[in-house]
Amino acid sequence: MNKQTVIILLSENLKLIRNEADYTQDEFAKILGLSKKTIVQIEKQRALINWTTIIALCSLFSTNKVILSLFEDEPLNLIRELSLHFDDEHYYTKSKTLGGTVFWDNLEENQFYKLQKHNFSQFYRILDEQNYRIYSSFEEEAAQDFFKKITQQKVK
Repeated sequence: MNKQTVIILLSENLKLIRNEADYTQDEFAKILGLSKKTIVQIEKQRALINWTTIIALCSLFSTNKVILSLFEDEPLNLIRELSLHFDDEHYYTKSKTLGGTVFWDNLEENQFYKLQKHNFSQFYRILDEQNYRIYSSFEEEAAQDFFKKITQQKVK
């Protein structure tokens, strides 16, 4: 997943996000710092949300069910990673997650780590035994290589 994919996903689902939050187009426009006309254009899929608005949307509505269904428990982390690491394809971070019980598939698992793939975004991550994310990437091969590397280090 990249910025463009996030922009398209959230643009296509903006009306659902707004309705879930129970706001009118006028209210939602004021909250996001947009005009009502812009909201209408995005909802009719004649325009896309810009990246700055994506950041505001995910920050203000990070618990919105529609956003969570797209990015599970990590909408802010995903946005942060895409914003700050736009040249890198993988990230080394340590942040607490919910463990990925709904939108994540376990690809590999041992007593120390889980390699997971997000069902919608095709984002890969590695969690430790306490569900802290220690690595994430958009590249499956890089995630599998890192998983093997840290598993071998832990066993030694």
